[in-house]
Amino acid sequence: MDFPSHIFHLFWRLISTIEYVLEGTYTARVLAGVGDLLSQLWYFALAAVAIAAVFSVLFSGERMSEFLGRRRKSAVALACLVGVISPLPTFAAIPLLAALFHTGVPLSPLMAFLVASPLMNPSLFVLTAGAMGMRMALARTISAFLLGGSAGALTSYLLNRDMLCFAVDRSENQKQNSLLNCESRSRPSVEKNSGELQIPLFCKEFWKLFTFIGKYFLLGIFIAAIVQTLIPSWWIVSLLGKQSRLGVLIAVAMGVPLYACGGGSIPIIEVLTRMGMSQGAALAFFISGPATKFSTLFALYATFNRKTVAFYLFITLVGASILGYAYSLLN
Repeated sequence: MDFPSHIFHLFWRLISTIEYVLEGTYTARVLAGVGDLLSQLWYFALAAVAIAAVFSVLFSGERMSEFLGRRRKSAVALACLVGVISPLPTFAAIPLLAALFHTGVPLSPLMAFLVASPLMNPSLFVLTAGAMGMRMALARTISAFLLGGSAGALTSYLLNRDMLCFAVDRSENQKQNSLLNCESRSRPSVEKNSGELQIPLFCKEFWKLFTFIGKYFLLGIFIAAIVQTLIPSWWIVSLLGKQSRLGVLIAVAMGVPLYACGGGSIPIIEVLTRMGMSQGAALAFFISGPATKFSTLFALYATFNRKTVAFYLFITLVGASILGYAYSLLN
């Protein structure tokens, strides 16, 4: 027997031994659930990482800065579009928005970008479509556009009537400007080649995103398997089902402390929907969760002010509740 075949044989003997020892236990059921979920979702996860790597290479922070800075007409709609396809994590995008505001870009499109960006990106679209269907992926995308557009329009209304002041930390602006300059110097081949995909840089981004998304995705798989094994389905139906009047609000509240990463939350919500969670509650969780991540709120508070944080939370949490109930009526 050659070496690879020997290793393969030992591996399967180990798996068989573990299955025999754990047979009939909750641990065995959890591990079976993990295997089942991985077999269903692993290729969508890989596709999501590849798409995220492509967008990360082609759409740098400097390019988005130039794009938003040049377009004044229809700026809010374009900012929502950029937010939806942006590969930047929100905590990194916030200082960039502050720097753009300091250079004269109107705040309305920047606020639209800020609200839309965490709710959807190309990799989340692929993962959501693979795990929960195209309808939920489109619902998340449309929600990002609706909330981003609402944030931009409401910001313009409040500013025109001097009803709200959005202060910006100037020191943060200077740090972000220096970061943008460093980025442009450290990535000359990407910036000069006008959208040309650089294979070595793509491979580097793919591995970085694979390790980052992968760990949360696997954590989400394990949590989903534990939930599926240990929590009775009637609990989910009674608390988060379509007949529960408070199901959407409970899902909004769940998103605040429980959301860690988009890739990690999707397997959990996919399992909960199979156990009875309504589609509206799932959508509400997908809106409130990414919008209220600690890293996002901390960066927002450090860069802007309390009123900006309160305005941002009002738009996202109220919007999550309204859209969640509306989506429940359509399903």
